[in-house]
Amino acid sequence: MDKKKEEIQRKYREQLRNKAKQNKEDVSSHTFEIVVVLAIIILVFFFNSVFRAF
Repeated sequence: MDKKKEEIQRKYREQLRNKAKQNKEDVSSHTFEIVVVLAIIILVFFFNSVFRAF
């Protein structure tokens, strides 16, 4: 009975670790997407002001 209980707890802890790792990857991916979008917006404003000067 104890071995079965330990096995269940081990599997549960492993699932929690995998979920935490996946959430961390999702957050980093989301941060990267935000940075890319902001860079594109800044470049659009920059080129808009440069071409307006000509």
